[in-house]
Amino acid sequence: MTQGMTKEAAAERLNASEAFVQRMIEKGRLAPDEAGLLDPQRVDDLAQLLERLRENGVGTVIGLIDEELGPVDNA
Repeated sequence: MTQGMTKEAAAERLNASEAFVQRMIEKGRLAPDEAGLLDPQRVDDLAQLLERLRENGVGTVIGLIDEELGPVDNA
């Protein structure tokens, strides 16, 4: 069984903020397990999609969304 990824590790893999990862969880694109860890394959699939979007000029939109979300409030 593959070990899950933390939100922080997923954000690094996605080249995005933890707020973006949280939004992907809220939208159902990523789903944490009982321990709060994310499936590395799902993260990798999303990372590949984001890389393709960035290559095609959509990186600006992703960046704006990331800025709009701001930092994650872990309180």
